[in-house]
Amino acid sequence: KEIKRGDPQPAPDQLTLNRRLWLRFDGTGYTIQDKILGIKNTNWRLEVDPSIVLGRVAVDEKELVITQQKDSDKVGVELRNGILNLTADSLFKGKISSLPATGWDHDFQKVKGQLFLPPGWKLLNSTGIDNIPRTWVKRWTLLDFFIVLIFTIALAKIFSKPPAGIAFITLILTYHEPGAPRYVWPALLIGFTLLKYLPDGTFKKMVKLYQCITIFILVIIVIPYAIYALRIGIYPQLAKPWTSMTEYSQRQKTSFSRSDQMDMAEQMAVPQKSPGQAAIRSKSLLKEKSNSLTSQLSGQPSADYGSQVLQHDPKALTQTGPGIPRWMPFETVNFSWSGPVTRDQMISFTLIGPKINLVLAFVRVLLITLLA
Repeated sequence: KEIKRGDPQPAPDQLTLNRRLWLRFDGTGYTIQDKILGIKNTNWRLEVDPSIVLGRVAVDEKELVITQQKDSDKVGVELRNGILNLTADSLFKGKISSLPATGWDHDFQKVKGQLFLPPGWKLLNSTGIDNIPRTWVKRWTLLDFFIVLIFTIALAKIFSKPPAGIAFITLILTYHEPGAPRYVWPALLIGFTLLKYLPDGTFKKMVKLYQCITIFILVIIVIPYAIYALRIGIYPQLAKPWTSMTEYSQRQKTSFSRSDQMDMAEQMAVPQKSPGQAAIRSKSLLKEKSNSLTSQLSGQPSADYGSQVLQHDPKALTQTGPGIPRWMPFETVNFSWSGPVTRDQMISFTLIGPKINLVLAFVRVLLITLLA
């Protein structure tokens, strides 16, 4: 009588996911690379969401064949090892504003990742993620809101509502821009207010001197910022001129490797019975190395190469997947979850592209000039 077979009550899976997302330059989708680590005790198959095109899967650096079960729209791989070390490359070609949190038909205990943005793209906000600090919305603090509101209300009281409306829009659009004027606006407003209500005298002359210095500071801040903003709006790749957009891989050397040279040196350094035998042995070693190098350069398979080829099925089809981008990201956004992430969770990104940023660059410069 069969009492049980295998483990009737296996422990739950303990998997962690580290995801990297590369946004495409034209904004048509993401290139994804997932790193899954942990222990898997149940359901020896791992599948992805139909919206994600799985291109390559490797477990312990060994390629797996991607398969699809009958009457299923999900593709995946079969697993045979409980300790999982999986790397998967895939594509997401849907709307970049919404995508699955993990993309896998499995729950994860811990998930973190990185979003790599190309030049000209900015992340305004994100929902569905617990921790993602580098968004435009998350950069605003209570102090920032307080300064903007106080400046707008004070300007409306002292002058009129139209300048206050211009000031509010200007500060909202430029407050967190690098190099933009920020605290000089309240300083200017203090000077204008004092000059409007102070009687003539020594103190008013001192305030006039203060106001001249403040206006000079505004000019030396606005001019470089305007040049920088317009230049980056037209050519966003100039935002970080010290960063190279390409990463060249090392070329394979046709000469002996360092390990081969050390092996030859160690073998030739072993004391032999006679000088003649040592010379014969060194010549044979050099002949073997030169024959191996010649076969590699001429395209003829050597004996070792042939034995390696025979280990693989010549009819097997191995997926190569999408090419993983090598360009250096102009902005890297880290994100993570503080708890487990289920398979059906979704995340959203609010992104603006180079064309919108170009328009915003001219609008920012125009508003700053108008407010000044």
